[in-house]
Amino acid sequence: EAFGVLEHLAATGPLTVTEAARHFGRSQAATSEIIARLEARGLLVRYPDERDRRRHLVWMSQEGVDAWRHATRVLSTTMLSEAFAQLTSEDRADLLLSLNKLLDSKPNEGEQP
Repeated sequence: EAFGVLEHLAATGPLTVTEAARHFGRSQAATSEIIARLEARGLLVRYPDERDRRRHLVWMSQEGVDAWRHATRVLSTTMLSEAFAQLTSEDRADLLLSLNKLLDSKPNEGEQP
């Protein structure tokens, strides 16, 4: 959830809670709650829109930018491929089996976990 918000902000730039809610297909209240939690963790900040002071925009704090960069580095396909190549064939098979079990256990699309 946090990574999804940070990733979307990185792609789009600052946006309002309403715009974020629309993108994620959630209510404004639910989106506001998610953003408030990320703000409390120091990952996001809210500030007045310079063009319309009635609106507030959400953006990543420096800590949020750092967290997003770290996450994208960790999730890098190249890095994962290099790490995977270092595993023995037995370890690779075990990892793939575990990942498939994890994917098989995920809730169906639209279901709440």
